[in-house]
Amino acid sequence: KAIQDLSTQNNYNNNCPILHIVKSETYKEEFVKINNELANGKKVFVLSTYKTIGNGKNIQYEIPKIKAIEANVIRLSNNNNQKDFDAIYLSTPTNLIQVLSFNSENKVNELCKYIFQQEYLYQKGYISHSERKNNLESGFRKTFFGDKTFTPYKRNQDILLHTTQLIIQAIGRICRCKNKNKKINIFYDQEVLFRLNIVKEYLLNGKSIFNAEFEQLLNQSIKDEEIQYAKFTNKNNEAFREILIMSKAVRKSETAVKDWKCLRNFVLKNPTSNFIPEKYKKFYFELDTPCSGYSYRLNKNHEFMRISFHNYYEQKQVSAEESELIRLMNIPQLKKYFEKSCYATKFESAKYIMSESLYNQIYKGALGEAVGKYIIDTGLGYELEDLEKNEQYEAFDFKVKNLYFDFKHWNYFIKDNDGYSKFIKWKLDTVNGDKAIIINLFQRGNHNIKISVDDKIIQVPYLINDENEIDYTFIEKLDDLII
Repeated sequence: KAIQDLSTQNNYNNNCPILHIVKSETYKEEFVKINNELANGKKVFVLSTYKTIGNGKNIQYEIPKIKAIEANVIRLSNNNNQKDFDAIYLSTPTNLIQVLSFNSENKVNELCKYIFQQEYLYQKGYISHSERKNNLESGFRKTFFGDKTFTPYKRNQDILLHTTQLIIQAIGRICRCKNKNKKINIFYDQEVLFRLNIVKEYLLNGKSIFNAEFEQLLNQSIKDEEIQYAKFTNKNNEAFREILIMSKAVRKSETAVKDWKCLRNFVLKNPTSNFIPEKYKKFYFELDTPCSGYSYRLNKNHEFMRISFHNYYEQKQVSAEESELIRLMNIPQLKKYFEKSCYATKFESAKYIMSESLYNQIYKGALGEAVGKYIIDTGLGYELEDLEKNEQYEAFDFKVKNLYFDFKHWNYFIKDNDGYSKFIKWKLDTVNGDKAIIINLFQRGNHNIKISVDDKIIQVPYLINDENEIDYTFIEKLDDLII
C-alpha cells in the first residue's frame, strides 16, 4: 500500500519521496535520474532486488548545495563531493533456490535445476538424506499437482551463508564513500537478523573485515533462547550429516574404517570433556557453562524447540541415565573393564558435550558393542573378532568362525517383521555368513530366544537381567552354536 501511495504521489514535493522501481535491464538509466534528483535535494525511494543492487554498481550521489543537508554530512574527504545513500531496508532474501510453479511454461527445466540444487546441498552435507527426500517430493508435488503445502527446508548452512553474502553486498552499496550522513538507518526483517546470528560465530572467527554498518547490524540483539536453539540445530545437523557421510564411506578403505573406529573409541572415552581435538569439535556442543547432560525436544524438521542443560524434564535426553551407563557401572566387572579401557564411567560436568546426533548415531551403539563383546568374550571364552574386510565393516559388529554378531541397545526385544528379517538375511549373504545372532543388551520383559524358520537368524533377548546382573542363561545356549 505504501508503494501504491508513493506511485500516485510521485512528484517533486520535498516531503514526498519519488519512487523508482529499478530493474537490472534499466539500471543505468534509472540511476542517472536518481542521482540527478538526489543532487537537487529531492527525496528518493528506490525499490530493487539484491541481485540488481549487488551487481557492483555504485549508487553514491553529489551532495546537494543545501545548508540543511550539508550540515548533516560528515566529510572525511575534501577531494570528493559525493555521499552514500542515507538508509537501506533489508528484506529476507527469497528465491535462493529454484522457484517452482504449477503454472510455469518451463516447469521441467526449473524442476531439473531444483533437483540439481538439492543434490548439491546433500552431497555437500548441508541437508540430510531425509531433508533431501522431503524437498524432492514436495518439489514434484508443487510442479505437477500445484501442491500449496510446498515447504522445502530453508535453514541449512548454505542458505544461511548465501543470505549473509547478499546482505554484505547490499550494505556494501551504501558504504562506498568517505562522506556520510551523521546517521545511517538500516531497517531489516527479523528473519534476516536471525539468519545472521546463527552463523555469527562463523563470521567472527574468519579473517573477513566487515564495514561498520554491517557490524552494527550483526550486533543487534535477538532473543538469546531462539538463536541458541537455532545454533544447536545447525551444529546438530552438521554432526548428523558428517556421521552419515562417514558411515557410507566406511567400507571403501582401511583408512575410512580406522577413522570410524577412532571416532567411536573417542566418544566412549569422552561423552563430555573440557578439551576436544579440532577434528572432533564438529560433533560436540560447546557450552558457556559446564554440564553433564541435557534434555531436549525436536520438531518434525529435527530442529530444537526446547533444550535444557540443567533440568531433565523432556522425554528425550543426552545423559548417563538415559544411555543406562549408570546402570552398567553398577556391575563391578563391567566398571573394572571400562576403567581399564579408559572408557568414561559417568558423564563428567564439562564445557563440551555430545550433540544429539553423535549420542544417538554413535555413542549408544558403541556402548552396546563394548559391553556385549566383553560379556560374550568372558562368558564363553571366545574372543569376538572384527570383520576382516573393510568391504564388510559395519554389516555386523563382530564374528566368530562364520557366525556374525550384532549387539543392540533397544528399548524392546524383537523386530518381528518380514522387512527386518529380509534385511538381516541380505546382510548375512553379503558376508557369506552361516548365522546372524542379534543380541539385546538389557532385559525388556520376559522373552526366550527367537530363531527364524531357516535357522539363520537368532535373536537373544538380553545379557543383563532386571536384577542388573549378567545373566549367562542365554549365553550358555550360544555355546552349542559356536562349537
